[in-house]
Amino acid sequence: MGISKKNIFIVCCFIQSALFSQIWLGVRVSNPYNKAHKNSVVCTNSDGEINSAVIQNDSLYFQAKGVMQTVVPVKNKTNFNSIPAIACDNTQGQFKNRIYICWSDEKNGINNKDVFIVYSDDKGKTWTEPILVTYHPNHKDQFMPALFIDETGIVYVLYYDTQNYFTYGKTDITMAVSKNGGLKFDHYQMNLTPVKQNLRIQTETSLSLTTERKKIIAGWKPIKKEQSEFAIFDEGSSYDLQKNNSKEITFEKTIAFTPEIKLNYEATTDVKLTAILTKPLLAGYEKIIVKDLNIKKGNNQLLIDTKKLGVQKGNYVLTLYYNGKNDFAWITEE
Repeated sequence: MGISKKNIFIVCCFIQSALFSQIWLGVRVSNPYNKAHKNSVVCTNSDGEINSAVIQNDSLYFQAKGVMQTVVPVKNKTNFNSIPAIACDNTQGQFKNRIYICWSDEKNGINNKDVFIVYSDDKGKTWTEPILVTYHPNHKDQFMPALFIDETGIVYVLYYDTQNYFTYGKTDITMAVSKNGGLKFDHYQMNLTPVKQNLRIQTETSLSLTTERKKIIAGWKPIKKEQSEFAIFDEGSSYDLQKNNSKEITFEKTIAFTPEIKLNYEATTDVKLTAILTKPLLAGYEKIIVKDLNIKKGNNQLLIDTKKLGVQKGNYVLTLYYNGKNDFAWITEE
């Protein structure tokens, strides 16, 4: 996957000092599970002022100098997912003094959590509109983000990501990286194997930066495991989700809607395939085409009988799940 095994290691909880609140070269990052205020998180700006953020009463709030203000409405009915993350850019870079807050929002559906980020350049007086960090058209959960800024002002957002799995119980750990102040993100998978999770149990995920290696460390704790797992982020070797060249299935990415949709695809190896039809803007719509179908290496064809499935003419997304990955094609109305 592009992450060498030497960059993945397991350590016991005594290394916890390398996690959570980190201060290095003037960059401060919040512990996403800080309990100073119920479910609140804090960071300190370059003037030594403590800033905090909290989600409560269906809103995201920011507090500075004892004054709390509403940043944006939030829909979040899941307790473990109701903790934001905050970071202050105290570098001398292009975005110095910028304050970032990110969170996972359920406004697109309780089973379609997405990570958003906002920032302020005037110490929290005004904020940008929410910027979507995690768009993917198959309507899966991305949740519990952690936030970090390095000494150059690069923004890192780490979160649980279920986009590669049709059924619940497994997740990946994704790192979103922005070099332009939070406007655009590149995404990297940090785990080598699927991470087992129970979405009803609050789990721990965090970012850290070790001064010895000057590397960003992604850390997470799989369910029912006493030890946390860590991976060193390296832009050159981490698994780039945008530039993935190791897909086992290749196919046309745009298909015209017809009564019988035929998707021709080539498998470079034997895979177990699940194919799902969804609507781009309707998270609750889902049609199972095939599930756990054993596919042989070579050329194959997937037939979608829209009449039999009760699928009306329109625009859809066809997502193929296989081997802990997913890929999709747009089905467009003629």
